[in-house]
Amino acid sequence: MEKHYKLQNGTELHIFTNDESSFMVTATLIIKNGKALLVGSGFKQSEGERIVRYLQDVQLTLEKIFIIQGDPDYYFALEPIKKSFP
Repeated sequence: MEKHYKLQNGTELHIFTNDESSFMVTATLIIKNGKALLVGSGFKQSEGERIVRYLQDVQLTLEKIFIIQGDPDYYFALEPIKKSFP
Protein backbone atom coordinates (compact mmCIF):
# COMPACT_ATOMS: atom_id res chain seq x y z
CA MET A 1 0.00 0.00 0.00
CA GLU A 2 1.14 3.54 -0.66
CA LYS A 3 0.07 6.90 0.72
CA HIS A 4 0.94 10.35 -0.58
CA TYR A 5 0.83 13.59 1.39
CA LYS A 6 1.37 17.18 0.25
CA LEU A 7 2.92 19.36 2.93
CA GLN A 8 3.65 23.06 3.12
CA ASN A 9 6.30 24.75 0.94
CA GLY A 10 6.02 22.18 -1.86
CA THR A 11 7.34 19.22 0.12
CA GLU A 12 5.63 15.87 -0.37
CA LEU A 13 5.81 12.49 1.37
CA HIS A 14 5.23 9.22 -0.42
CA ILE A 15 5.04 6.32 2.03
CA PHE A 16 5.38 2.67 1.01
CA THR A 17 4.05 0.07 3.44
CA ASN A 18 4.92 -3.61 3.10
CA ASP A 19 2.49 -6.44 2.56
CA GLU A 20 1.53 -8.89 5.30
CA SER A 21 4.23 -11.40 4.31
CA SER A 22 7.01 -8.96 5.22
CA PHE A 23 8.12 -7.00 8.25
CA MET A 24 5.91 -4.05 9.17
CA VAL A 25 8.31 -1.25 8.29
CA THR A 26 7.83 1.65 5.90
CA ALA A 27 9.97 3.30 3.27
CA THR A 28 9.35 7.02 2.83
CA LEU A 29 10.29 9.36 0.02
CA ILE A 30 10.62 13.01 0.99
CA ILE A 31 10.11 14.91 -2.26
CA LYS A 32 10.74 18.51 -3.27
CA ASN A 33 11.52 20.15 -6.63
CA GLY A 34 11.81 16.84 -8.50
CA LYS A 35 14.34 15.41 -6.04
CA ALA A 36 13.83 12.72 -3.42
CA LEU A 37 15.39 11.50 -0.19
CA LEU A 38 14.56 7.88 0.69
CA VAL A 39 14.24 6.94 4.37
CA GLY A 40 14.43 3.15 4.72
CA SER A 41 13.94 0.67 1.88
CA GLY A 42 11.99 -2.25 3.25
CA PHE A 43 12.97 -5.91 3.43
CA LYS A 44 12.10 -7.74 0.20
CA GLN A 45 13.60 -7.07 -3.23
CA SER A 46 10.09 -6.57 -4.60
CA GLU A 47 9.67 -3.64 -2.20
CA GLY A 48 12.80 -2.00 -3.57
CA GLU A 49 11.61 -2.62 -7.12
CA ARG A 50 8.30 -0.92 -6.30
CA ILE A 51 10.19 2.16 -5.07
CA VAL A 52 12.30 2.21 -8.26
CA ARG A 53 9.17 2.00 -10.44
CA TYR A 54 7.59 4.92 -8.59
CA LEU A 55 10.71 7.08 -8.87
CA GLN A 56 10.94 6.35 -12.59
CA ASP A 57 7.21 6.79 -13.26
CA VAL A 58 7.10 10.26 -11.71
CA GLN A 59 10.61 11.14 -12.97
CA LEU A 60 12.23 11.88 -9.63
CA THR A 61 15.96 12.09 -8.99
CA LEU A 62 16.98 10.05 -5.94
CA GLU A 63 19.55 12.22 -4.18
CA LYS A 64 20.16 10.38 -0.89
CA ILE A 65 19.21 7.26 1.04
CA PHE A 66 18.98 7.33 4.82
CA ILE A 67 18.78 4.03 6.73
CA ILE A 68 17.50 4.62 10.24
CA GLN A 69 18.43 1.24 11.78
CA GLY A 70 20.91 -1.56 11.27
CA ASP A 71 18.18 -4.21 11.21
CA PRO A 72 17.86 -5.98 7.83
CA ASP A 73 14.17 -5.15 7.48
CA TYR A 74 15.19 -1.51 7.00
CA TYR A 75 17.75 -2.05 4.22
CA PHE A 76 17.52 -5.46 2.50
CA ALA A 77 15.49 -3.97 -0.39
CA LEU A 78 18.33 -1.59 -1.34
CA GLU A 79 19.84 -3.73 -4.12
CA PRO A 80 17.40 -2.82 -6.94
CA ILE A 81 17.42 0.81 -5.80
CA LYS A 82 21.23 1.05 -5.87
CA LYS A 83 21.33 -0.62 -9.30
CA SER A 84 18.88 1.90 -10.74
CA PHE A 85 20.30 4.94 -8.94
CA PRO A 86 24.06 4.36 -8.46
